[in-house]
Amino acid sequence: MTDLPASHMTAVGTLAYAACMGRYPRCTIEVRVTPRAGRNDIRVSDGLVRIRVAEIPENGRATDAARRVLATALGLRRRSVTLRTGMTSRTKRFHVEGLSRDEALERLDG
Repeated sequence: MTDLPASHMTAVGTLAYAACMGRYPRCTIEVRVTPRAGRNDIRVSDGLVRIRVAEIPENGRATDAARRVLATALGLRRRSVTLRTGMTSRTKRFHVEGLSRDEALERLDG
């Protein structure tokens, strides 16, 4: 990125450098999504994350709703939570930027 020693890097440069080097926590969370629920909520039991959303499972609406609910529950911006696998499946894997798996499960459980 730069030939400057770390002591001469700006805060922004240091953050960009750390991001490209993979020093920020990230994890993948597997969830089970139930569409057409009465309300949106998240439940965690035995390490399994279940998300209920009111949206219908058409054109990715339930998946996007699950992503929004998960991001809100984790206290992250929506762009920090992205779908990795399971666009048409009830079991989905979301990639979470900014939290380790333990931190994410702790936030969801508490």
